[in-house]
Amino acid sequence: MSLESDVGRVTRDVMGAVADSVCFNLTSLLKNDMKLSDEQVLRANAIVRSTIESSGFNGVNQYVSLFNTVQKESEAPKRGKLFG
Repeated sequence: MSLESDVGRVTRDVMGAVADSVCFNLTSLLKNDMKLSDEQVLRANAIVRSTIESSGFNGVNQYVSLFNTVQKESEAPKRGKLFG
């Protein structure tokens, strides 16, 4: 397994759990306090879920990219060494 797939799987699970929790609380607020229809609540939840998940994946992709860059640099042959 690659780092990208491992981190992607964990990110999907964690951000999915966060989105579920937020959407559960948001649904209660929108239905009970604001008296929105089911369709309006579903639209709001879809926007919130998409935002949470994309934010998580974007952040993780930046860290994985940085890690891969650092790893490539550390594995590259060192220049300027005496006799080697």
